[in-house]
Amino acid sequence: MDMRRVYITPMATPRPHFRCLHGRPQTYMPHAYRVYLAKLALAFRDLKPVYEPVVVSIELSFGREEIRNGGDLDNYAKAVLDALVQARILADDGIRFVRALTVAVLPDSESYVAVTLSPLS
Repeated sequence: MDMRRVYITPMATPRPHFRCLHGRPQTYMPHAYRVYLAKLALAFRDLKPVYEPVVVSIELSFGREEIRNGGDLDNYAKAVLDALVQARILADDGIRFVRALTVAVLPDSESYVAVTLSPLS
């Protein structure tokens, strides 16, 4: 079992943005989300890479802040899974590697994102 807690305010995966470049449409993620993913991926880099199916447990705390945008819980989980893939802890966040996923929002005095990776038993 591998666990990591990062003291950062959780962020939900936003909808992609669109622009035209040289007459061709492009999609991109907002800058704040890309920075958030980079910070999480950096914090997760010491986790042991996973090459077999695992159970991923995610705990989120918003500290004393109110949940402003009220994003869907699955979008918060998606952001954490994206960071695990970006950090190369998971090769993919599909069902080949992530066989079970739990997400909980817990009260705490500090904002954090906690991830536990457990072998599939």
